[in-house]
Amino acid sequence: MKILSINTSSNICAAAILEDTTLIKEISVNDANTHSVKLMPIIDELLKATNLSISDIDLFACDKGPGSFTGIRIGISTIKAFCDVTSRPCIGVSALEALAYSCNFEGLICALIDAKNDNVYYGLFEYKNGVYTQIGEFLADNIHNITEILKICNKPVFFVGNGSVIYKDVLQSTLKQNALIQINSGYTNLSAYCTGKAAFDAFCHNKINSITPLYLKKSNAEREWEEKHKCLIIRPMTIVDLESIKSILESDFDDFWNYTIFYQELQNPNSEYFVCLENEQIVGFAGIWISVDDIHITNIVTKKFYRNHGIGAKLLEHLITHAKQKNLSSLTLEVNEANKPAISLYEKYHFQKVGQRKNYYKQNENAIIMTHYF
Repeated sequence: MKILSINTSSNICAAAILEDTTLIKEISVNDANTHSVKLMPIIDELLKATNLSISDIDLFACDKGPGSFTGIRIGISTIKAFCDVTSRPCIGVSALEALAYSCNFEGLICALIDAKNDNVYYGLFEYKNGVYTQIGEFLADNIHNITEILKICNKPVFFVGNGSVIYKDVLQSTLKQNALIQINSGYTNLSAYCTGKAAFDAFCHNKINSITPLYLKKSNAEREWEEKHKCLIIRPMTIVDLESIKSILESDFDDFWNYTIFYQELQNPNSEYFVCLENEQIVGFAGIWISVDDIHITNIVTKKFYRNHGIGAKLLEHLITHAKQKNLSSLTLEVNEANKPAISLYEKYHFQKVGQRKNYYKQNENAIIMTHYF
C-alpha cells in the first residue's frame, strides 16, 4: 500500500511517501509562515522523485493537530481534495500520536508540544509488543498540571516533542522521584513518515479516524468572542419563552414549525427545548427528542441578526454535554446536504455521516444523517 502523508500543524511543512510502513522518501521545510505556498510544491517534488502520481496513492494521511490553527486547516483541506479526486480513503492522525510513533521505547511515551506561556499539548501512550495504545485523553494544560498527572505513573517515561525539551528542567525536577525520565532532543519535530506509519496501523485495524481538526484549545478569535458574549445563558425553554417569540418566530427564525406544532412539542414528555439568551433576549433555541439511548436533534436555530456569531455552536455544545450527563450513547441529526457550513460545524464536533434521507426537505432536497458517538 502506497501512502502519502503530510504534516502542517507545526513549523515543519513535510510530506512523505511510504510503502506500508517503509519510508520511500520524505521532504520537509522548516518555515511556519509559508505552508500554503510550500506544501503543493513539496508534494509535487516528492511525486516526481518517486516516479509516482496521485492516482498511484492508496491512502492519504495528515496530522490533524493540535498545533497551528491555520496549518491544520491547510493540511486537512489539501488531503480532502486529493481524496475527493481519487476516491481513496484518508485518515487523520493527531500530532501527539505521530510523535509517539517516532520512537519504539517499550513502556510509556509522553508526547509534549509547546503551546506557549508554560502550556503544552499532552498525550500519553504505551508501546508494547509493537502496538501503540493511547492512555487517557489528549489535553492542553499548564506543564505543572501535566507533571501532576504523570506522577501517578511511577514508571519510566520516554518524552518526545519540543515541549519535552523546552520544559526539560520542570520535568526532571518534578518527576525525578516518580519516574525515570528520558528526554531525547532527536524526537522533537513532527515527521510525515511517522504520521504515515500511524495511519497505516489505523487502516489495518479498521480504525478510520476522523479527519476533522483536533484543536484542544480555542483560537484567539473564539476566546475574544466568548469574552464579548460571556453573558450568554442557555436554559430549558418554557411556554412563556415561546409566547415571547410567537410574533417573530417565522420572521426572525425562518419558516420552521408553526406555533401550534411547537407548542405541542413542549408538552411532549420525550422532547426538550433550550433557549440561548443574551441580555435576557432569546437569540437562539434548540430541540431534541430523547429515545432509549439516543438523542435526536430536531433543530438548532439562531435569530437572523445573530447568525455567524457562534450561537449555534454554543447550543450544540450544550446538547452534547446534556447527552453525556444522561449517559446516552449517541446524538443524531439530519442536515440538508447543500448546507456546507452546518455540515462543517457538525464535523468539527465529531459528527459522522452515517446515512441519507432522499427528498427529505422541500423541493426534494436530500438530508444527510450525522451521528456523534460517545
